Amino acid sequence: MANENITKELNKAKAHIERAGEEAGERLQELSRKWLAEGVALSKRALDLGAESLRRAANSLDEAKSKLSN
Repeated sequence: MANENITKELNKAKAHIERAGEEAGERLQELSRKWLAEGVALSKRALDLGAESLRRAANSLDEAKSKLSN
């Protein structure tokens, strides 16, 4: 009888650990998706800022060329 009780308790503990592991895995996937989305958004913003800087530099170069040719 004692062995049966121990076995039942071990099985309950095992089931609890498995559920906790599944929940932790789901939470990790959720966080990974959020971090990926934030990383993509930050990368896009950095590219947009870089493109704007290049446009400004090109405009400045065009203005300088125009002044030199006049």
